[in-house]
Amino acid sequence: VYARPTAAIRSYRQLLADQVAAGAGQIRIIGELPQIAFGPTWDWWARYESAINHAYDDFPLWSICAYDNRITPPHVLDEVARTHPRFATIGDGHLPSPTYTEPTVYLREECTAPADPLQATAPLIELTDPTAAQARAAVQAVDRRVLPPDDVDDLIVAVSETVTNALRHGRPPVRLRLWAAQDRIVATVSDGGDGPKDP
Repeated sequence: VYARPTAAIRSYRQLLADQVAAGAGQIRIIGELPQIAFGPTWDWWARYESAINHAYDDFPLWSICAYDNRITPPHVLDEVARTHPRFATIGDGHLPSPTYTEPTVYLREECTAPADPLQATAPLIELTDPTAAQARAAVQAVDRRVLPPDDVDDLIVAVSETVTNALRHGRPPVRLRLWAAQDRIVATVSDGGDGPKDP
């Protein structure tokens, strides 16, 4: 379920629709993100946590998100407080989150992933307004065959799709930058737009 935020929302919406079609009048879900989500992709998941405050409004859903305070990093807990309106307490109580931020505000905030140390160096490849084919070729060019082929293939697709999205929906210039090390490839795609008006 938790491969990607969009896949999680799609999966849950299908699950909820199936339950309603089968006659459910009330659905309860306890969800828990895997620990791997707390790493470099946490910004995606924080946005997911905000979006789901309304993504399932058309279903009779009661849900709770479980976070283990013993192992969840403090920066993640800070965002959990911003993306969840209430905290469950022992028993049946709930306390309002003092830093909760409505999704319409939270999702408009610029959310930048932490920079990889490689990004402090000059990129191996930097392209302006590349085609999707040029983007795919660039990722292949920096691959030093240290990553599993499936991971490289996934990155090629991701970079190609992101470049295509930036060209189609962003503003010029679209820039692709690529770095590589013994254990990873880092790609960034940026454009001159300010993002969607409706989060």
